[in-house]
This record gives sequence, C-alpha cells and structure tokens, in this order.
Amino acid sequence: MGRVVGMPVRKRAPGGGRKPMGPYQGKGSMLTTRIMPETRAALEDGAVEKGVSLSQYVEWILCQHFGLKTGIELKYERLRAERAPVVVAGDEEVAG
Repeated sequence: MGRVVGMPVRKRAPGGGRKPMGPYQGKGSMLTTRIMPETRAALEDGAVEKGVSLSQYVEWILCQHFGLKTGIELKYERLRAERAPVVVAGDEEVAG
C-alpha cells in the first residue's frame, strides 16, 4: 500500500521500537557518538565475525576495556548459580 500524497509521515512513539531480547533485556541507556568511517567499518566487521549486532559488539568492547561483565556473562552466571547443587550435610546433595 502506497503513501497518500500530502499526508504526514507517521513516526513511532518514543520507545516504540523493538525491545532488546534475551541477555540484552534491560538495556535502556543510549550513547550517541561521531566516529570515523574507518572505525565504523572495523566495528561492523567485528560484529559480523562475532555474529552479533553492532550495538552488542560495541558494548562487548567497552566491557572488555573497563573490565566489566557483559549481559550474556551475567546471565550465564545466574543460570550456573541456579543449577549448582548445594551440599547440605555429608554426601547428601540438594539441587539449588
């Protein structure tokens, strides 16, 4: 269906885009910066190599630089903690 001439272009409401899913839920802060085209190309190539979005790749690089854990690392830590057996007494194990 084509656009009617003279009608204003409909814009999304703030926050109307696709929400982050999986280990990337909860991302709400935005960072806007200007970078050289060569830098962007290198970042895009790196994202393709890792099989992630440009946003996820940039966040991963920043986390590596500052020694922070990424969303995926935090998710898997929580999963490991939930599944880890807890020793109650002697050889008796109870799932945690």
